[in-house]
Amino acid sequence: MVKKLEIDALLFMIVGAFVGMFLVVYVKQQPVRFYSSAAAPVASAPTITPTPTVSFQPTTATTSQISSDGTHKVNLKTIHNQDLTNTYEVSADNGTTIYTKTLGADETVTIPFNTWEPQNRFFFIQENLSDGPKVLVFNADGSAFGSGEPYLDLTDAYTKLGSNDTYDAATGWAGYNIIVINTKASDGTQGTSYWYELPYGSLIPLATKF
Repeated sequence: MVKKLEIDALLFMIVGAFVGMFLVVYVKQQPVRFYSSAAAPVASAPTITPTPTVSFQPTTATTSQISSDGTHKVNLKTIHNQDLTNTYEVSADNGTTIYTKTLGADETVTIPFNTWEPQNRFFFIQENLSDGPKVLVFNADGSAFGSGEPYLDLTDAYTKLGSNDTYDAATGWAGYNIIVINTKASDGTQGTSYWYELPYGSLIPLATKF
């Protein structure tokens, strides 16, 4: 009986020794981990993507006026710009642009309904400016006049005349090459009427008021 107890104790010691050696080898094989008490890193701020810039696309509008016989046409293209100005382009019979002008939002260019000369050799347009109207006369084919001007300034010619009456309006054609000009006297009544002759741009006062 005593001998059996001794054998059991010996077996127990051998098993314990093997278990101890196994634990020592296992612990040595595990990586050493260090734990820091430092605060966790702060997350970076999100990236803000800028809003894309939308490019401005100007809008356009086109009006026209045909001659009395329907064979010719004046075209007026209006371009509405980003800065609220308007650019006007004038052409005739679907040809190239023969005149362009950029004006403020409160100023315009118009084509009178009777813009064409009866023989369709000339036409005129009107600029409605802050300091008053301006009438410009063009050759139908866009060519320059004899002195080289691309157009004739009817209102400027009247201003240079030095009349006491104020320019009022160009009412239309009185003949194949004559535009009628009406004026106003200083008291507001109708002043002297004039003929504006083309292609030389001379002014002739009339006894009759139109």
